[in-house]
Amino acid sequence: MQRLKRAVKRIAAIGTGVAMLGATMTGALAQPDMADYPSPFIVDGKDSGNIAIVVGAEARSADTIGALDIAKQLQFDSKVCAPDAASSGSVTVSGDAVEISHSSDLLELRETIGDVRETLTDVEVAGGGLASGKITTDEGSTEFNQYLRFTDNSDAIGYSPRVNFTESEGILDGYVGDYLYIQDSDNT
Repeated sequence: MQRLKRAVKRIAAIGTGVAMLGATMTGALAQPDMADYPSPFIVDGKDSGNIAIVVGAEARSADTIGALDIAKQLQFDSKVCAPDAASSGSVTVSGDAVEISHSSDLLELRETIGDVRETLTDVEVAGGGLASGKITTDEGSTEFNQYLRFTDNSDAIGYSPRVNFTESEGILDGYVGDYLYIQDSDNT
């Protein structure tokens, strides 16, 4: 009889342990993880109302910057990307825009635009930002072509824009990121 009582107690203890382990694991597995981010905070490109970023009165600057970074990322994630029905997975940009890089030559950090593409004409900038045409005055008429020419060397008289990973200046002072840098010059 004693053996039976001990066996029942052991079975009950093991059963209780398994039940507690199962309850713990079920709760942990049901929680969202980073694979689901930005869910549950952003649902269908909108704020779900579950967002509260709290920074204490005596928070360290790193904590404040971290909170701002999270808020910025959540704001960025609050969008719905819809592919263009006519495109096959490509990005559509409206307005006067042109891709500087080629498939064999990418615009890299600290590289000037002229190293990748020397000239942009009205053919590449199809939105109307550059034009070709004819001007007629009382003196006569002449044809014109507008273009942007970039030097392939920053040592030249004209300074070609380049992409820098740096800290911004002016209104957005202090933000670090990729910026198109155009040097001031009296020669251009």
